[in-house]
Amino acid sequence: MWLNDSEWVGMHQADVSRALRAGLAFRQLEDTIRGTLDAAETTEEAGMKPEREQELLKALAQ
Repeated sequence: MWLNDSEWVGMHQADVSRALRAGLAFRQLEDTIRGTLDAAETTEEAGMKPEREQELLKALAQ
């Protein structure tokens, strides 16, 4: 996960061993991605337009 906020510096260095011993289980990456996409909303301010995506995919396939 990419975090661009100084308040979260060091988050990926936290020791989770106690949580693992207590039964923490990680979700499969596919489940995480699917859940993120299901919850995501498209906006005009973020991401690329579908037409541009198709244009790039066609160029990549050549």
